[in-house]
Amino acid sequence: MKFHRPQHEKPNKQKKRRCLLLAGVVLTAAALVTGLTMAKYVQQWKSEPALVGTKAFYFTSDLLKDASENASYELYSWGDGIKIQLQNFEDEKRISETDITYEVSYTLTGGAKSEVTKGTIASGAGTAVSDTITVKPEPGAKTVTVTAKATSPYEKALSALLC
Repeated sequence: MKFHRPQHEKPNKQKKRRCLLLAGVVLTAAALVTGLTMAKYVQQWKSEPALVGTKAFYFTSDLLKDASENASYELYSWGDGIKIQLQNFEDEKRISETDITYEVSYTLTGGAKSEVTKGTIASGAGTAVSDTITVKPEPGAKTVTVTAKATSPYEKALSALLC
């Protein structure tokens, strides 16, 4: 016995094929657009890493501390000046990746401010580097507040009261 299919089934089959073909084209186009967009951002990320993350930055000192710590030291003689080390590292494993530009100033008792000393600590290419600054207050000064400010690439202030 032979079965005969009705004519109206043929157009349904064609509609299904067209829908599947259309869905395939849409999915392929979406995958292509997504891939191109991702490629653009990956390329941009590789060429401009500063936009993605920050560089390691450590600005420390042997005497000066973060302002919130209120560092204070008693010195018995500062005849030759006060030697302060400014460093580009926290410890041997945490070292700044960029040069640090800084300025050091001090204020005597009564508010007289000294001239500002400026300098740069080189990045050191993975090695710890420090600059030694000598602060020479006027004879007879009872207290001196020393402040060191990193100005580039980031800002950070260190200070101490010396008496």
